[in-house]
Amino acid sequence: MFHVEHMSHFVVNLSFTRFDFFSSLFRQMDTGAKTTTINTPRFHKKSTRPNPQLVSMLQVLSSCVNRSIAQPQKAPRKTPNTIWWGSRPNPETGVTETKTKSRIRSKPKDAGQFAGGSSAETNPIDTDGIPQDMDFSDSQAALSELQFEIECLREYVKPKSASRSWESRIQADGGNWEAVRGTIFQEMVKLERVPQSRIVCSTSDCTKAASICCTSCTNSYLCSDCDVSLHYMLPLHQRHGWPNGYWERLSCNNTVTCTEDGILSLEERACVFPLDCPQTCQHCGSSGCVTGNDDGNYILITTTGRYNVQKLKPLCDVCGEDNGSELSNVLRHGFWPANPRRFVHLFQVELLQLVDRLMLNLPGSSMSGIASTLREISSLNGMPMPVSPKLLATALSEFRFCQRELSMMRGSDVMNCPPCSIEQHSCHMDGNFKVYRYAKVPRGDRTPYYKNVFITDNNEVSKHDKDIAAIVRQKPQEQNNLCGSSYWKAARDTGYRGRDSLDETGLVVAGCRHAMASKAVNMFTGERFAYHHYLHIHHILQRKVQFMWQDVICKYWPWASRLAGQSELFQAAVSDVRPALSVMHAKAHAWDCQVLWSGVNQPGAGTTTGEDMEQFFSHLSRVGSTTKNMSASRREDTLTEHVLFWNERKIQNMPQLLVKKYNRVRLLHQQYHKELSNLTSSIPDAEKNRLMWKEEIQSLANGTPIIGQSGVNQQDQPSSCQLYKLHLKLKEAAALGAYTSQASNQTELILGQKTLLHSAKKQQQDLESMTKEYRSLTTQLTVTGESISVLLEEGREQACKQRLAGLDSRLDLLVVAVRQRKQAISNLADTSKQRTKLRRRNEKDVRALGEIVTERNEVNTMLTDRGDDISVQMLLSNSPQALPRSTVAFDMKKSIVDLYEKVDRLQEEELLLVREMKNFLAFFKNILYKLSNEKYQVHNCGNEEGCHHYCLNQVSISEECVQGLLGLKMKGISAAQQQLQNGLNTFSNVFGSDKFFYCTSSEDDSSDDSDIGEHS
Repeated sequence: MFHVEHMSHFVVNLSFTRFDFFSSLFRQMDTGAKTTTINTPRFHKKSTRPNPQLVSMLQVLSSCVNRSIAQPQKAPRKTPNTIWWGSRPNPETGVTETKTKSRIRSKPKDAGQFAGGSSAETNPIDTDGIPQDMDFSDSQAALSELQFEIECLREYVKPKSASRSWESRIQADGGNWEAVRGTIFQEMVKLERVPQSRIVCSTSDCTKAASICCTSCTNSYLCSDCDVSLHYMLPLHQRHGWPNGYWERLSCNNTVTCTEDGILSLEERACVFPLDCPQTCQHCGSSGCVTGNDDGNYILITTTGRYNVQKLKPLCDVCGEDNGSELSNVLRHGFWPANPRRFVHLFQVELLQLVDRLMLNLPGSSMSGIASTLREISSLNGMPMPVSPKLLATALSEFRFCQRELSMMRGSDVMNCPPCSIEQHSCHMDGNFKVYRYAKVPRGDRTPYYKNVFITDNNEVSKHDKDIAAIVRQKPQEQNNLCGSSYWKAARDTGYRGRDSLDETGLVVAGCRHAMASKAVNMFTGERFAYHHYLHIHHILQRKVQFMWQDVICKYWPWASRLAGQSELFQAAVSDVRPALSVMHAKAHAWDCQVLWSGVNQPGAGTTTGEDMEQFFSHLSRVGSTTKNMSASRREDTLTEHVLFWNERKIQNMPQLLVKKYNRVRLLHQQYHKELSNLTSSIPDAEKNRLMWKEEIQSLANGTPIIGQSGVNQQDQPSSCQLYKLHLKLKEAAALGAYTSQASNQTELILGQKTLLHSAKKQQQDLESMTKEYRSLTTQLTVTGESISVLLEEGREQACKQRLAGLDSRLDLLVVAVRQRKQAISNLADTSKQRTKLRRRNEKDVRALGEIVTERNEVNTMLTDRGDDISVQMLLSNSPQALPRSTVAFDMKKSIVDLYEKVDRLQEEELLLVREMKNFLAFFKNILYKLSNEKYQVHNCGNEEGCHHYCLNQVSISEECVQGLLGLKMKGISAAQQQLQNGLNTFSNVFGSDKFFYCTSSEDDSSDDSDIGEHS
């Protein structure tokens, strides 16, 4: 047995093993107090309850260890505090990072007391029983082991709540369910037990036997009389009875009676729809004479099933006049009519809200399926009656229309993006062929309720299409939809075959860079440029958007530029808007197309991807399974409803989205800046040469030879070169003179050499003019005294260098295209068909490389100071000596320029996101200001009147409507304040509450535009 007073003597003898030490230490202490049995901490513990004696013993041990460690000794072996966990995306920024976590046996928070220092401060206990002159120099290793075991022991004396992994939590949850399944099942079986003895009615002053249990009345047991009186106007209460010896759901028109012998029987009862009768007649002024009279039946459809109830009509017993509005009574009690002229089917508002949210969150849900679900629920509740899908669809549509107008009265217009409200930066346009409509379905004659809210009127688009067709008359052989190794259907600008069975073939949608859809047009053919051009002119240009993003902008923009001369509006569409190619689609375009059009290389574009509508299409495309069999107006209304839902959800999450993107951009900016520093550290003057290298890459993409680096000035071509070229042409024309004199039309027809004879005759015709030009150049060049032979030799040298520079430019372009395509084969191509197409394209380009290399080497032999010949293998191996124009390889130049462009785009994105955060706050500040003014002018706040819209008549608006408008304005103010507070709280987490100001006006925000892109 080891006691506290023996501990000092125990510490001195530390030469025995750690197992012997702890096997003795954890024996039961016979001090009279309640003991605690603990096993070796390395394995498990039987109890985590701290023992006061054990705690005191540990404090004494800590004092001994502290005095020992304070003596000079060797540094203990360092153990890493973290272990590798793996790479996971950061949920705040979206960037993949390498995560680490602490070891399981990590250093405790209070481990500093073992690192040295005065033990009196850390352990304020009496240590007089420990000799002060002990020598621990021979026991340093044992002390280190003792220190480790004390740390482990502390975890058991004072247990810490360790976080559990996802796997352990899932196992624990599953284990919890497994442990209680039997208990839950037992309780569920008990609930099926009906009362075996007489139960007295729970109503006060009633002693009759209960025969009904109402769960809506807090499990009240009622007799038949109390049930009829209590539930006369409460048809939706869930009532159960046991007339057949088991629990069953009772209809609202049934009750259960109980005889004196305890026999239960099912009987019918009267149940009516709630009616609020006025105290005084509105016509004759008589008081207390208005009562309800039978006026037919209602069919109520709720979340629990279908109910048939009797309806009452408030009639005056004196004058017989009607004193109520049936519509007002229905709406006031939470129901919506299926037919406004014949009130028979009434849908519960809670049901319509449930179906609305369900269909919007699950696009493509069938109304017939939902109606069948309601019928099955009604059958399970003992009321097996059908629910009409048509009536449900009509009631839901009208309910949505009304809710849309109410939200507009509250100042909520989800078709406007808050960050893009002041000035929109980008707009992405793309086509969607999933939301088509069959031509066999009648179009219908109903006007869409959401006309021009999202989808533009077809007549306006058709007129614009006809105007474009009269200007641009493109022949089929002029179509060019090939870019890179892909044939783009969107660039064919023609109708597609195989769509004869469709009426509307899809949509062309325009949206902002926050994936909010704003405008669309119906497609009746393929994805033609005319549809995009309509949105370009009437939407993008009107909103003063800076960048237009498209998947085939490299084909669309030259097409739109040809229309620029037709009108000032078309000219402004090209000059005031900048084109940009979508970033992901750009990877499938040609290399030169990526350099010239990709958004990564456009100054001021930020890190906009131009793929924003793809996110929206992931939701909208699923609606196509139902819209294909709808009428034209219903399809448009359904699509618009989903757009409103999508935009509303985006606006709610907009502050978190902006902050997450801002954090990610800052992190990427640091990473790319570090990567750029590492890449340019071994290349001198990379910062100075970046612009020159960028021009070189762009000139290659444009097909312009880089001549200046080969010793030839393209803008100031030597006259001797012109003289030499004319000399060759004259020499060739003279040689062809004999052929043209002997050849005839008969020779041309028999030998089939039409092209050769035509070219030879043309050169003979130009012989006289070329001779005059040659003599003029000779006269100008011989003024200095140089001979003709010397001038011709200089001209030959310059012409060879010029030809060599052009061939080198073509080689650079082909080499980059081949290498990029090789990367696409392994990284981007998902199918063997795509990989085969890319490999064939590469084989074709490699053959072209061989032909150009052969021609280049031949031209190189004609130079006086000729360089080394090259080969295809040298070009594809990225050898710096392949094209000896520069000391830096072309691929290295492109990598450096690309990194500089990425860093510039990230800097622009930071400024752009800050501006969008300010716009978000300013947007809701303007809503607050507008609603606050309208709150004091509610008499004039009726919405716009329309022939088929929900609206208020400002002439005959009642005082009750005025009070209702005031409530709507107050609700809108509260919602705007919540959005504003959400934005302030979210943005303050990044910038601080003092640094990020409340909001700014549009004039203040415009000052940030000059900062974006000025460094590019």
